[in-house]
Amino acid sequence: MLRNVFTKTMRDRRKAMLWWISGSAAYMLVIVLTWSAFNDPGLQESLNKLMEAYPPEMLAVVGMSPGQSMLSPVGYLTAEAFGWMVPLLLLILASGMGARAIAGEEEAKTMDLLLSNPISRTSVVVQKVLAMLVLVALVGVAIFLGIAVGVSVVGMDISVAYLGAATLQAVMLGLGFGALALALGAATGNRGLALGVVSAVALATFLVQSIGPLADWPRWSQKLSPFYYYAAHRPLENGLSWGDLGVLTTIVVVLVTVAVLLFARRDVRV
Repeated sequence: MLRNVFTKTMRDRRKAMLWWISGSAAYMLVIVLTWSAFNDPGLQESLNKLMEAYPPEMLAVVGMSPGQSMLSPVGYLTAEAFGWMVPLLLLILASGMGARAIAGEEEAKTMDLLLSNPISRTSVVVQKVLAMLVLVALVGVAIFLGIAVGVSVVGMDISVAYLGAATLQAVMLGLGFGALALALGAATGNRGLALGVVSAVALATFLVQSIGPLADWPRWSQKLSPFYYYAAHRPLENGLSWGDLGVLTTIVVVLVTVAVLLFARRDVRV
């Protein structure tokens, strides 16, 4: 029985996931291939002047630090991919799956049918989480491969190991918000509410991390943001931060545990 909910979730999502996987890989490949166009000296000069005119707050929103050049491999991939697009894609995917896992079943009036089988509520949540983890990880692999192939084609000087580290931490960040959506859906049975709250939390915590240092906000406030543990130590430049990865993993585990406990004790709408 453990296999049934998991495989059904995977089967139900297979067409959408084909689009997610192929689309994410293709989009990232195109982004990297476009980097070769910046080899034109005239364009480089124009871009440097443009970057100098940008306010630091705008650069911070796309993950760039003051003085970092968008023409460098790390700067380009940060501005165009890892600063916002990669975490956004994974966050949207994971949050949608998390909100749909329990609340979606209730809204579709299929939860009673699911629970009529000899399967515990805990098992339902765990299997839904496993499906979310696998599917988000697959999209993460597609993103990594799309960028890695592009890097190889254009000869971009960047560590593949660091690229993998940045992708892994983005996957865990997305799963954290997916687990939050799961917990909210398990508590309320309302998918729209879960997605709304997650969207608000994601936006607020993103701004805290991105513009907090420029606004001289206390460092402890930045550490309240999950995005801090994704971006603060710049895995694309410095490699994997095991401490940050541990925090992101802990967030996922804690929120999934909360979801299990809340769903086990709540009367389900049928």
